Amino acid sequence: MTEPEQFADQTPDRLQIFGVGQPTPSRLYDYFLGGTSYSLADRAAGREIERRAPHWAIGTRLNRSYVRRAVQLMADAGIDQFIDLGSGIPTGRTVHDVARGIHRDARIVYVASDLVTFQTVQYLLDGHDGTAVIPTDFRDQESILAHPATRNVLDLARPVGLILVGVLLFMPPEEAKEMIQRYLRALAPGSYIAMLVLTEDFSDPEVAAEIDWVREQYELTATPLHPYTTQQGRDLLAGTEPVEPGFVRHPLWRPELPPSAEQLRCGHTYVCVTRVP
Repeated sequence: MTEPEQFADQTPDRLQIFGVGQPTPSRLYDYFLGGTSYSLADRAAGREIERRAPHWAIGTRLNRSYVRRAVQLMADAGIDQFIDLGSGIPTGRTVHDVARGIHRDARIVYVASDLVTFQTVQYLLDGHDGTAVIPTDFRDQESILAHPATRNVLDLARPVGLILVGVLLFMPPEEAKEMIQRYLRALAPGSYIAMLVLTEDFSDPEVAAEIDWVREQYELTATPLHPYTTQQGRDLLAGTEPVEPGFVRHPLWRPELPPSAEQLRCGHTYVCVTRVP
C-alpha cells in the first residue's frame, strides 16, 4: 500500500523504529528496495534509518543484488527449485523471476514468519503457478519441508537451492549452525545454500557507529540482530563445499560491476554460496 501524499513529509525527528503498531523488518526491506507494500509508518522509519544509518539502507539493496546473483549461479548449476526462508516481500526481480529466466518451469517456496508478510506475499504470488508461500517459523526445518505446499511444489528427492539471506541476521551463531546442520541432513546431495550474516568486524568507524545505532533499534523488538565474528560465519559452512570466491564481504561476491568506494564501505555483512556434497 502506498500512503497518501498529504503524509509525505511527516517523518518525525526522533522515532522508535519498531514496536507494537510500528513498522516490520520485511516491509522496511520493501521500502528500501523501492517497493510499494509498506505503510506510512514503514516509510517514516525508513527515512529515519536513511538519515541516521545510510549505509544500512545501501547495504539492504546490495543484499538483494547478492540474492539475484546467487540464484543465477545456482540456476546455472542446474538448480530449478528453491526455498527462500524469511523471504520478506518479493520486490523487483524476485527469486522466481531470476530462476525462471534460466529454467522456465523453476519452482519456488517462500517462507514468511509473520502473518502480515505472509498475506502480502500470498497476494503478490496469486496467479504464479509453481510458487507457494507458507506461514512458518524459518527455524522449523521439519515443518517447512513437510508442509503440504512444499511437497506440492517441490521434489525434495532432487537438489534445491536454500536461501538464508534474511534470517541469519536474527539468529545467534550457535543456533544458526544447528539449523543449517538440520537442513544439510535433510536436503538432497547437490543442493546449494546461499547465506548472509551480519559481521561485527568493521574497518570503518563511521559505518560501525551507524550499525550500532541500528542494532539498538532492533533491541527494542522480539528479533534483535546478532553479529558474527568471521570465524563464527565460516563455522556455518562446516560439511559443505563453498563456491568461489567463498566467504567474503557482500560487495565482493561476484559483482556485476566493480564495486564503488561507497559500496565497499557497506561491507557489514558476509555472504557465501556453498554446495551440499
